[in-house]
Amino acid sequence: MKKLYKTILVDDDATCVFIAQILMKKAGITQGIYTAENGRQALELIERSCQKDYQGKDACCPDLILLDINMPVMNGFEFLEALDQRWGLNPQITRIYLLTSSTNPADVEKASRYAIAGYIEKPLTLEKLISLGL
Repeated sequence: MKKLYKTILVDDDATCVFIAQILMKKAGITQGIYTAENGRQALELIERSCQKDYQGKDACCPDLILLDINMPVMNGFEFLEALDQRWGLNPQITRIYLLTSSTNPADVEKASRYAIAGYIEKPLTLEKLISLGL
């Protein structure tokens, strides 16, 4: 398994972020873990760090984004839409998994419209993380 360079956790629930950080460190799958409390903060992180990568130049875009759906300011779907409009969703550069407590079939269906890697129901566990094959 190749170690990821950069991961962004986008979730307004501090407990979920803390647990995800512990699990990712335990699994040893990423060198750097960055956090954002909502989609807008995540977009700002991406704007600062990977704008050049999406234009085909070297940069340090995240390899992985774990994204909650239900957040204040900018929710997960709004984030996906904004990212798609700005750069397009490119799974070869960044794999995005929705990590959410929502089991609403409408959310699952809506998620399938985007070029994301998958949909993970909370809580995140080491087994779920390893099963992603990162």
